[in-house]
Amino acid sequence: MSCIQYGEGEKGMADGGCSVSSIEGVHDSYIVVISGRWIMYDTGDWDFKLDSDRTVRAVYAKLITSVEDLKRAIIESYGLVGMSVAVEMSYWLGEHGSCAVGEREAPVQISNDKNFDLFTSARKVDKYINVFVKFKEEINGKTIF
Repeated sequence: MSCIQYGEGEKGMADGGCSVSSIEGVHDSYIVVISGRWIMYDTGDWDFKLDSDRTVRAVYAKLITSVEDLKRAIIESYGLVGMSVAVEMSYWLGEHGSCAVGEREAPVQISNDKNFDLFTSARKVDKYINVFVKFKEEINGKTIF
């Protein structure tokens, strides 16, 4: 499973610059989790930039039934158990998104069980929807993204 990293002005993961989700069979039982950060450009376009230190993981989907289960699985998969870390989770509907959202769809946050239910419903339709995650760590009293 390889992924290309891009500079600020190049195509990123959300707009087709990388296809981690092309692995057959992985998405039936696993959720691919991609670490990085979302950027919204002046044009209204969104892009996701990979965290080169943490990159991509897969978490076992069958045991995840709530937003807290998902958060816990992500923290475990990145080896961050016991650390002071906040997790911001989202997913991208991209070309599969609702017309009501418009041409420049924003990433959809997964911050509570209602959001998680919407995410799992979207995954029933498109099992290749990934979770994008941004970590916020507190080190020496400072929040580091």
